[in-house]
Amino acid sequence: MKSFIRILIFALILAIPVGALTLKPEHGTWLEQLGLPDQYNPWSRINLRGEIGMFTEYKLSHLYSDMQLCTGALNAAEVEYRLLPDETANGCALEDRVVLDQSKYPYSAPVRPTCRMAAALVMWEENVVEPAAREHLGSGISRIDHMGIFNCRNIAGSSRRSQHAHANAIDIGGFRLENGERVSVLNDWGKGTDKSRFLRAIRNGSCDIFRGVLGPDYNAAHANHFHLDMGRFNMCR
Repeated sequence: MKSFIRILIFALILAIPVGALTLKPEHGTWLEQLGLPDQYNPWSRINLRGEIGMFTEYKLSHLYSDMQLCTGALNAAEVEYRLLPDETANGCALEDRVVLDQSKYPYSAPVRPTCRMAAALVMWEENVVEPAAREHLGSGISRIDHMGIFNCRNIAGSSRRSQHAHANAIDIGGFRLENGERVSVLNDWGKGTDKSRFLRAIRNGSCDIFRGVLGPDYNAAHANHFHLDMGRFNMCR
């Protein structure tokens, strides 16, 4: 359904008279002059602090092969990060990585993903984690617990490399709250509590940003975490 709406809007945009294209065709600014809201403008630069729109996934896809565009998005969002050199570790190529020093929340371990994964995490913290905590929990988030980013391995039972093999994925095990409590995917998923509803909101909202989202409903191997990745295939389970 979302793909159909995108195609429809593209068709409507392309139907705009050719004369309108002479306004300022760089980065979609002519669309802005026509009054088209940013979330309906597929050519505007992505705002990592902005709201999720139907073209968010499309805009994030432009960060795959454009490191300058990706770091520009992080800079505009005032994210503190450092670039990492490309390398090969245990036979797995690691390219376009950053160290996410400070975004919205601290993490339980260093965050060294691909730049596009870091950009997606910034959007996720802003648009998914914070609103879900505000709606379902009586406390803010003090820390996000992650269980790993890089692991040079194949997908279980497959000859295809995992997104973890290129630091293009992260496993989220839970969240620490400002009141000292912990929300755990393993212990709180599917329990009918506020913590469970928070986790459900996290899983559902993640599918609007990441390409791959796997959790306890997928299989037993994901009973204790959410797998989030920026790979090439759409999965929301």
